[in-house]
Amino acid sequence: MTVNWSRLTWICRRLFLGGLLAFGLERAGVASAREIVVTNSAEVVAAFLHAFPAYVSWPANGDASTLVPMLTTNASTNALKAAPGPWRVVVLGRDIFGESVVRKTFENHPVKMRDFKVTFIAPGQPVPDCDLLFVSTHDREEITQALASASGRPILTVGDADDFLSAGGMIAMEREGDGIRFNVNLNNTRAMGFQVSGAMLQSANRIYDGSRIIKH
Repeated sequence: MTVNWSRLTWICRRLFLGGLLAFGLERAGVASAREIVVTNSAEVVAAFLHAFPAYVSWPANGDASTLVPMLTTNASTNALKAAPGPWRVVVLGRDIFGESVVRKTFENHPVKMRDFKVTFIAPGQPVPDCDLLFVSTHDREEITQALASASGRPILTVGDADDFLSAGGMIAMEREGDGIRFNVNLNNTRAMGFQVSGAMLQSANRIYDGSRIIKH
């Protein structure tokens, strides 16, 4: 199926790999009119990572490190005014995407008027300041180490391991048949001050509150 950008709005329509989740992203605010064909699971995961910032609110101080100075045109003050920098996405572990998927999904497709900057690091490396961390490893020790490195900072953590949420992660991608869905642990998101929109929760496969399943 396809991911369509039109009228400055990104709408992810029926991201199907077989019976994949339908996830409408009518509020993403993408400033480009073009069409992308989603052909494999890596592209679907990338599309979700691109979409999540449209449906998640960061803590009040969560964007502080992403602000860049911008001179105002106010002649009386000539003060510096903060403008949002790019969404900083860090992929830790396996590069399941490749350069072409990253370029096609993230480049020139801003969300909330912010571009994306994608960085790759190896397991064991300290997690740099970022907005979203995708933990692309199934090794429990590497997952635990990555989450510990990100702890205490407003970083939305996403992974694709079966035990990612129980390890302390916030959003977990999950294969279901030939498709991919996502699960959310509200206890983990709330602990860091994130707010997940009702529209996103409605599209989630399962919602956990700690170890308790509140949507299945």
